[in-house]
Amino acid sequence: MAGIITQIIPKQRFDFTWLGNNATKTIVLHSALNVVPYYYARFAVRLHATCTLVTGQSVDLEAFGTDPSPDDPTEFTKTGTAALSASIDDSTSVPSLLSATASDLDPFLKLILTFNQCSTGGTPLWVELSADLILRET
Repeated sequence: MAGIITQIIPKQRFDFTWLGNNATKTIVLHSALNVVPYYYARFAVRLHATCTLVTGQSVDLEAFGTDPSPDDPTEFTKTGTAALSASIDDSTSVPSLLSATASDLDPFLKLILTFNQCSTGGTPLWVELSADLILRET
């Protein structure tokens, strides 16, 4: 079974302390990652030893199926439940390795990272993350 490991987040610190009450910030890491040759996928998300999260804060890495069309500039992305999802909150120990798996993938994956602030804006919200996407053929 052939496969590939793709780094989707090199180790880096994300600081979203500036977010207001119950605010969220979403970063699109990749709008349409071609996964056509692959059937299985796994997130490997590393939460490094330095972070600060309190109750109500979270960080979510998600992958949604998508299939862009050269005939229409509209984004054709599945909404609702993500194909892959890893969530970090105040109960996640550090350091940690989180994973999620999926099979029967759509032809492309949209990868997003979302930061969720608690009800008190300006509360420290920062993490050091790195992540890989492991893809395997059938």
